[in-house]
Amino acid sequence: MNTRGLAEGALMVAITIALFWFGWFLPLGDMIVGFLCPIPILLLVVRQGLRTALVALMAAGLLTVFTVGPMQGTLALLGYGPVGIAMGLAARRKEPAVGILLWGSAATLIATIMAVLLSQVFIKVDIVKEMADAASQAAKTMRDLHVPFPPQQEKLLIEIAGSILPAVLALSSLVLTFMNYLVANWFLRRLGTPLPELPPFGFFRAPNACAWGLILGFILSSLPRKFAFQAQIGWNLLFFFGYWFLVQGVAVIAFLLHRYAVPRPARVIVLFFMLGFFQWIPLIGLMDTWLDLRKLNVTEKRIVPT
Repeated sequence: MNTRGLAEGALMVAITIALFWFGWFLPLGDMIVGFLCPIPILLLVVRQGLRTALVALMAAGLLTVFTVGPMQGTLALLGYGPVGIAMGLAARRKEPAVGILLWGSAATLIATIMAVLLSQVFIKVDIVKEMADAASQAAKTMRDLHVPFPPQQEKLLIEIAGSILPAVLALSSLVLTFMNYLVANWFLRRLGTPLPELPPFGFFRAPNACAWGLILGFILSSLPRKFAFQAQIGWNLLFFFGYWFLVQGVAVIAFLLHRYAVPRPARVIVLFFMLGFFQWIPLIGLMDTWLDLRKLNVTEKRIVPT
């Protein structure tokens, strides 16, 4: 390990510990720095290699354990270390942007599951119950605002909220990794070693298999109550792939707005107007998968949405 590697490693250890402390001690700090904590380790892997990053990660973890406690330090180490290492190794292997995101998402998902299990065992935090309680509170808020919300719908909402934890974890892993990627690339571009650029948002398209996942979710979630386990699988599939097609639907709208040269102020107005038809946007994404509304095979090299 050369002198430059030691210096960068020490700096990244200090930054990582500062982020751990900020996330632990300040209100909502964990939400703010959740997409920042893996960045120092990712930068070290890309610039100095895996060995330097592992040494820095262990040093940061040990110091965090000594300062905020063993459980909190372990959760921080598991929550952010594997993500930075996975994304950094993928970047060093010159993987494309999608490959880096997939490796990072997988590492984030595994780390999150481990953190949830440790929290349930040692801190007695029941994530499923908390999600159901949050749904119940949301229903109460809607009633307080005099929004029509029948008791049957409230019961269904609470039941679904308590059963879609796998889909929530998977989606949150994708979103968090995407934020990690953007922040890491911002830093690495200024250090002269940028990550591969992501494709323009207007070209986002879910794999064709996602459409069948959505259809299977709809079928399973419609089964009678005696098939409760299959219905839970269905709700998770609906939630996960529904959000995929929501993003694709927004991408289709953004693509078409650019293609027909709609002025930027008008684009913003259209996107806000589409919020009123929120439930139909995933259908646009699904139709694009089958009908190729954007004709990407023809126009991909001619149109680059911004």
